[in-house]
Amino acid sequence: MTATDMIDPSATDTTADTTADTTGPGPARSSSDTLHRALRHPGLLIGAGLVLAIVAMALLAPMLTPHDPYLQNLSARLIPPVWQADGSWAHPLGTDALGRDYLARILYGARISLLIGFGATAIALVIGTTMGVLAGYFGGWPDFVVSFVVNVRLALPAMLVALVVVALVGGSLTVVIWTLGFLVWDRFAVVMRASTQQIRSLDYLSAAEAAGASVLRILVSEVMPNVLGALIVVATLEIAQAILFEAALSFLGLGV
Repeated sequence: MTATDMIDPSATDTTADTTADTTGPGPARSSSDTLHRALRHPGLLIGAGLVLAIVAMALLAPMLTPHDPYLQNLSARLIPPVWQADGSWAHPLGTDALGRDYLARILYGARISLLIGFGATAIALVIGTTMGVLAGYFGGWPDFVVSFVVNVRLALPAMLVALVVVALVGGSLTVVIWTLGFLVWDRFAVVMRASTQQIRSLDYLSAAEAAGASVLRILVSEVMPNVLGALIVVATLEIAQAILFEAALSFLGLGV
């Protein structure tokens, strides 16, 4: 009996099967698993459903109510909601002291709130993500400069700065969006810096650098996909914060 005859065929088959399994499309399988886990998460589904419902009602506002949110009708002032004694289906949520329909004002107001929330967050995302990723990847003096700028921003009370800017320039929609966008980027910078530092010394970044990939390609193809989860979480928080800032400005008479 030779050495070749002594080899267990089952061991060879097992090795082959293991090799075949480990060389499968891992990233695609991982993305599919992530999607399946997300679809099975009740909190995510409920939250996404609520957000989509609000966006849909804001976009379909002219179809959901016939009233003009700015039209005043003193003869129809202070009508109670439909579930109260003197309520009317003509104004399901009632009217205010100037006779304006509450439902129409809520639906059309959602358009402004969503536009400010998403617009300001988009501006803050670009500023904060760029600064945070560069600081986390390069370290050294870029990290020092970004950290200094973030500390300066955190030392300034955002609401007071927004009040001063809007009071001096005016409370137009564009001014509010840009003002809030330049005031809520600090969280993006801090989180992206920390996330980039965590993956800076990992093997796949070292492999990309050894393969001669440019810095831009590494940042776009290797770093950004791996910090995307943290970026989405911060963006959802900043959208809500921007809407609250806008509501506070409007309450003080300086909003849209």
